[in-house]
Amino acid sequence: MCQTVLWAINAHSFTERFVAETASRLGVAPQDTELRIKSSRVRSSSRHFELVPNMCNCGSLVGLGPGKKPSDGLDPQTLIAWLHVLPSIAAHVSRIAILNCWSPAEAEIVPRRASGIQVSQLAEQTLRSLPGDSLLTIDYR
Repeated sequence: MCQTVLWAINAHSFTERFVAETASRLGVAPQDTELRIKSSRVRSSSRHFELVPNMCNCGSLVGLGPGKKPSDGLDPQTLIAWLHVLPSIAAHVSRIAILNCWSPAEAEIVPRRASGIQVSQLAEQTLRSLPGDSLLTIDYR
């Protein structure tokens, strides 16, 4: 089994500036994916992407659990800081969705669980504890 962390934002937010700023801040650019989140929390027109510096999400902070150090090269505090400043680098963003899933077999993935928080509630533990096949939406408004 292989972990996939799928991200989705408003299609109008996925601009050259968003890609460049993300690459600058995280050291990895968002990569388009054919996978899609099928949920009422994610618009069908959203842009889906992955942030995979080492060709695999298995070392990602998302869903890693307590006490383990991410091995994907993304510093947890840097990732969280990027999520907090996202509206300043991605115009029109009001929500970002994160789906932690395992070995998706279909192009459209229906999460088993879904929850939402405000960006002010975001903490490292929130990302670490996201179970498999779960969707987390972070709202900015």
